[in-house]
Amino acid sequence: MIKRTLMILFIFLTLFSCRQQSRHVEHQGRPDMHTSQLALDWQGIYTGVLPCTDCEGIKTILKLNDDLTFSLKQQYIGKSNEVFERSGNFRWNDDGNTITIYPDENSALKPVIYSVGEGFLLQHDRKGKRITGNLAQFYRLEKFYTTLTGIGWQLIELYGEAIPGKKHLNSEPYIEFSAEGNVSGNSSCNRFFSTWATGAENKLSFAPVGATKMACPEMETETMFFRAMERTAGFIITDDILVFVSERNAPLAKFRAIQSQQ
Repeated sequence: MIKRTLMILFIFLTLFSCRQQSRHVEHQGRPDMHTSQLALDWQGIYTGVLPCTDCEGIKTILKLNDDLTFSLKQQYIGKSNEVFERSGNFRWNDDGNTITIYPDENSALKPVIYSVGEGFLLQHDRKGKRITGNLAQFYRLEKFYTTLTGIGWQLIELYGEAIPGKKHLNSEPYIEFSAEGNVSGNSSCNRFFSTWATGAENKLSFAPVGATKMACPEMETETMFFRAMERTAGFIITDDILVFVSERNAPLAKFRAIQSQQ
C-alpha cells in the first residue's frame, strides 16, 4: 500500500514538474510586448536643442523611418547658420528600449545611442550611458505631433494690430513649415527662410532668419514679423488660426490657414 502511494505521488510530482517547465518555456518563447520597439509608435520626427560646448545649442531634427533608416539635421546656434545633414541606419538593442544610429561611411558622426520613450528620445553620453538627474532634460528630443505642416499660414496680425492691406505691401506675408524642419515664406517684401523646432507643450523656436535683399516702400511689417519670429517660444492653434506666443504666452503674430504657396 505504501509503495503504491509513493508511486502515485512520484507520478503526480513528475507531471506537475513537466507542466511547470512547459509553461516556463512557453513564456520564454513569447515576445515582450512591453518594449519600446513593439509597444510605442516610435516612427516619426523628433526635435530639440541639445547642449553644445562651443555654441548656444545644437538645433536637432532626427527622423526615424520604418525601414530602420534615419535622417539627421543639426545647426550650431550662434556659431553658424549652416545646417548639417546626415543619414544612415539605426538598430534596436536586444531589450528593445534603445536605438543606436550609425551614420553613412562618408560622415564624421560617430554612433549615438538614444533611449526611446513615449513621445521622446533621450540621448546618451559619449560612453553610451543614459544621462540621469537634472541634466537629462537638456538631452531630450520631443516627437513632432503638430498640424503646422502641409498648409500655408497667412499673417493677419502683429502684436495685436491688423496687417495693412495689399495696396501698402509688396506681397501678402505668409509662412510655411515643412516636416523636415525647414520654414519659408514672404515677409511682405522679401522671401525668407529658416529652420524650426518644436517640443512638449507646444514649444516652438526658429533659427536666425535669412532673407533676400529687396527694398520696398513699406518695411515696418517685415521688421516686426522677423522680430516676432525671434521672440517666439510657443504656438497655439484654434481651428484655422495659428498664434505665435512669447515665453509669457503674449501673442506676437496671428495667422489664418491658407492653401500652400509651394
